[in-house]
Amino acid sequence: MAIEIDPLTPVIGAEIHGAVLHDLAESQYQDIWQAFTDHSVIFFRDQAKLSPEQQTAFAQRFGEIHIHPAARGKETQHPGLMNMKVGKDTEVAAGSRWHSDVSCDAEPPQASILQLHTIPTLGGDTLFSSLYAAYDALSSAMKIYLDGLTAKHSGEEPFHNLFKFKNSVADDWPENDHPIVRKHVDSGRPALFVD
Repeated sequence: MAIEIDPLTPVIGAEIHGAVLHDLAESQYQDIWQAFTDHSVIFFRDQAKLSPEQQTAFAQRFGEIHIHPAARGKETQHPGLMNMKVGKDTEVAAGSRWHSDVSCDAEPPQASILQLHTIPTLGGDTLFSSLYAAYDALSSAMKIYLDGLTAKHSGEEPFHNLFKFKNSVADDWPENDHPIVRKHVDSGRPALFVD
């Protein structure tokens, strides 16, 4: 069955219809991969709840599963999966600050997959920003200035200070320098990579 891809804005996001995530044909996956490359963020609504095994199998189609620094060294049945629960008394919610997931790692993940089970009727929105569009909006002089510069991405502040995660494998959280302007591996498009 063919899937349908509906862009949500001119610069970022698309909704995908006609895909059953726990039972994808290879041709459907290829179309999903292209939609991800073209739109950066893709949404699948009204899917059946994926088991941890099904979510892992879906994620593996995008590449090697990335293990979050807060989960490294811990015994788990499903490496790479993190359960996040928030409620009205939660002081800090994952994603409460604008960020690129785990940019502090030497090789940050190229994608994150969120499976939502309880969605509030009001609020609770997750916002996304196109750093391709941000780069495109820069002046030519600023693009030249940024070319070749790097920025240090540190996990210390968000993981240790904000979320109070316990680091089970090291005394320090990952910290790495990355180019401020990165080109997407598949599309070649330049994007700002700042956090």
